[in-house]
Amino acid sequence: MLRRPDHPPDRHARHRARRRDGRAVALVEYDGPVIDLLIKTRWLQEGEAGDRSAVGRAIGAMPRRGSDANAAATRRKKTSRSEGDNGLAAAMMMSS
Repeated sequence: MLRRPDHPPDRHARHRARRRDGRAVALVEYDGPVIDLLIKTRWLQEGEAGDRSAVGRAIGAMPRRGSDANAAATRRKKTSRSEGDNGLAAAMMMSS
């Protein structure tokens, strides 16, 4: 009779943690031009082009970075409206 292990493998724990945090994993198909774009935009180093994990991290980091930048811009916009001209000047100084 097969016994279940007392502790699930790490991949199961990671899966539950992602679901708990509202995240998911998806298979992404990519080709040479995508790798070239990742390297050109500095999301990936040339030496990592053959490393599937590095490519996955680069592809996953792009939208996260973009959403972080959009959230920061929205916060700056709200701050500048609520604080008048001083808030706008402060936001402009922070972005430069």
